[in-house]
Amino acid sequence: MPDSPNHRLFIGRQNRVMVVEEDSGTLPGEVGVIQGAHGTAVVNRTGSSKTLIAESRCFWGFGRTPAAVFSQPIGGYLSDHLRMRRLLIIISSILMGLICLFPFAATGWMIPVLIIGLGIVSGTIVPATFAAVPEVMAPPQLAGIGMAVLALGQNLGMLIGPIMFGKLVEAMGWAGAGYTLIPVCAISVVAVCLAKFR
Repeated sequence: MPDSPNHRLFIGRQNRVMVVEEDSGTLPGEVGVIQGAHGTAVVNRTGSSKTLIAESRCFWGFGRTPAAVFSQPIGGYLSDHLRMRRLLIIISSILMGLICLFPFAATGWMIPVLIIGLGIVSGTIVPATFAAVPEVMAPPQLAGIGMAVLALGQNLGMLIGPIMFGKLVEAMGWAGAGYTLIPVCAISVVAVCLAKFR
């Protein structure tokens, strides 16, 4: 990520961001041990990216989480009261696929808008998916096994996803790695369309 006014370049790695001086190629600093963040945004409020890099390291991960916390009860309400679990999952997955086109290429005010949007959309999927398990399992007595499979997939995704995404970032850059999430969203849409809901 370039910081042209200060002639610096920020290079994201799996668990750190390297600060490189564009003119000399030296490494004046590094933000290390970034845990749980999916990216980094540099916000140049003070006129010096060096003083702000510590503040910016948690930006991406933090913006999505409060939005998801806010949207999960709404997703649960829509899922229960409007009986639209399948449609809610499909619409949210399509919106997530569209959002994945932009966040790693966005600049300025679009960064928080897209990250908060990602949190809102992804938050609605969770309650609708868990609530759909008893409706998809046949017979309903297997709902516990269905929940276990769903939780296993979710936990494996949280374990393996950041590692795989980090490798994709190193190979393809942030934007390229973000684009690889679009087929995942498409698979979600197809799987939900094919699932038999009672």
